[in-house]
Amino acid sequence: MRSIRSLPVIVLIALITIGVAGKAKHSPAFLSMDRKVALLEANAEQPPAQPQTTELTEQELNAYLSEGGVELPKGIDGAKLEFKPAVVHATASVNFDELAEGRTGNNPIFSALFSGTHDVEAQAQASGTHGQGTVAVDWVKLDGVEVPRAALEYLIKHYVKPKYPSAGMTTQFLLPLRIDMAVVSAGKVSLTQR
Repeated sequence: MRSIRSLPVIVLIALITIGVAGKAKHSPAFLSMDRKVALLEANAEQPPAQPQTTELTEQELNAYLSEGGVELPKGIDGAKLEFKPAVVHATASVNFDELAEGRTGNNPIFSALFSGTHDVEAQAQASGTHGQGTVAVDWVKLDGVEVPRAALEYLIKHYVKPKYPSAGMTTQFLLPLRIDMAVVSAGKVSLTQR
């Protein structure tokens, strides 16, 4: 008799456990970033957007990248960001064959260099004012070796521009979600909507 009465309690505990396990798919940092994205989107839909600043931390952005919050291009794995004042430092494992999807350049040396999977590291100056963002690439390293500027321009022309025509060594773009200003500082990015 006692075991029958405890059955509803066991079922309730099992349901709670399953529910908690189902919600634990993402880290707290991912969930925090997800909430902030929802707030940015909701505020952007207000006529007009309410002035507010939202801070996104490295931890939140990296969790969002690694846990599926952003769909990275095919061939890019393990992307990680680090922020310093006005500087974004990024690392990733890049499979150039997957990234290029069968496109090849006509320079055999560069084609050989930019094939297979490599560890890529890049640093860029980044800012946003008056609704426009700017990213200026400082340098890129392939397996720890800095890529010469001519080779980097080849890489952008043959691997990046076919998918992102406006991309270059310096790229300007409209900031989304009515973001007026983006400030990169140590460990975070501050986005101000107006």
